Amino acid sequence: FDMSAAAADIAGIVRAVDGVPLAIELAAARTRTMSPREILERLDSALSLLVGGARDLPERQRTVRSTIEWSVRMLDADATAAFEAFSVFSGPFTIEAAEAVLTGDGDAAIDLYAAIEALMDASLLWQRDRDGVHVFGMLVLVRAFAREHAKIEGSGSMSAQKRWVRHY
Repeated sequence: FDMSAAAADIAGIVRAVDGVPLAIELAAARTRTMSPREILERLDSALSLLVGGARDLPERQRTVRSTIEWSVRMLDADATAAFEAFSVFSGPFTIEAAEAVLTGDGDAAIDLYAAIEALMDASLLWQRDRDGVHVFGMLVLVRAFAREHAKIEGSGSMSAQKRWVRHY
């Protein structure tokens, strides 16, 4: 057993799930049947791999997917549209980029700032300052869920992608 390789794989798992405690706990539970390397290699399907939380937790906290899903169900239609649209970003984005992706075709019916605030309140979007500029982003697992949700719901994710390409 190579401890340094296992430690590197464990660090890779933590980075891959953006340090989300529930995801780390669920990944740790998988070590009964999988090595850290196997878990890391399968994290591309993390939403289905990271299941089976403690039985004493509420149902919504037993899987990463159900936790995110519970938060998304609490959103209004505008925040849900923003949640899906922002999934086109693979990293941090500015308010200008968010506006271009969400309302780039002049669709001013969505209040961008209210949608962003709702997503931040639901912990589905984070905000940081980078060199004096506010940037926003989604955790990897949240973004994966948002992309999946956009496909299932049949929303305007394709136009969000087109708007993203046009903006950049």
